[in-house]
Amino acid sequence: MAKKKQLNEETEYYSSALKIALKLDKEAMVVWSGGCMIVPTATGTVHIPCQFELNVAVKASDLVKAFKGCNSTFTVIEQHTQVCVEWGNKRALLNSKPKISVYARPRDDQSGQSGLTPQLTAVLRDTLKDLPARSEEAWSQVIKFDGYVAYWTDRRTAAQITTGVWMPPTLLWVKDLRGALQKEGDIVALFGSATTVTFYWQDGVAIQLPLADDSTVKMPDCSPFFVPELHEAEYVLTEEHLDAFEYVAGFAEQLIYIEPTFIGTAQDMDSGTTVTTEGLPLSTQIFVDSVKLGALKNAKSIIKVSASKNSYAFITKRDNFMFILTRARRV
Repeated sequence: MAKKKQLNEETEYYSSALKIALKLDKEAMVVWSGGCMIVPTATGTVHIPCQFELNVAVKASDLVKAFKGCNSTFTVIEQHTQVCVEWGNKRALLNSKPKISVYARPRDDQSGQSGLTPQLTAVLRDTLKDLPARSEEAWSQVIKFDGYVAYWTDRRTAAQITTGVWMPPTLLWVKDLRGALQKEGDIVALFGSATTVTFYWQDGVAIQLPLADDSTVKMPDCSPFFVPELHEAEYVLTEEHLDAFEYVAGFAEQLIYIEPTFIGTAQDMDSGTTVTTEGLPLSTQIFVDSVKLGALKNAKSIIKVSASKNSYAFITKRDNFMFILTRARRV
């Protein structure tokens, strides 16, 4: 069997980063400026350190195809309205456009957080998948960073995420941040401007995201819901509790009832579907969507909220993540 040739590390680096941009926009174009490939998309702008520079724009997908399998020295040359990519015995001609036809936002100045630990990346990846934009309200589609935490809410729930990284009040679109986190590796630096935030990965690739306009997106202040003085008692969640929620959710049409001795689809234990439980001395009801949303996924405990906040059912808690659930009204 023939030995597989070693791929060219430089082109592999470019291709892997370009593929992230293509996940954001399959029609994305590439331009070169300031020692970087720059790939603008509707979600954000990807900046890729690059050792060559062109005065034109090409499709990111074409460049990835031209570099596919590259295992030797390559050359990239502009030829009128085309770009020629050559390596080994292969030669690809890419159609080009004038560079000025593609607007590429400059990167944010590097005056922010650097030397970050992998915690931020891990926490965001773990929690963002549990924050779908369920409501049509604009504020349900954004996440607000403020200090060392981030907040999210929709009509029925609110979430607090402990990021471990200080940021001024900053609104980002959930879908944009989730798209950027498709990039492998860890975020090692974070810089921003009045309109954007740039996340730098350990391999030098940067993804710049636009801020949500806080003059039009009026996100409610979630921080008062999570202050410790409102937490009355905390109960450990077991696998049996989580299984009970999941089981009952499969039968509930809209509400799940939680009583000290059972979890079910009705307040009467002898009606509907029920699972007998112990260790959750609560009497409340929640929307079944809250279970499907992810509020109880991997939760380690439930916090009973003080009587002064009786419009809230309880708070679920797991590492770096708290979810407050609204007490559902009977329908």
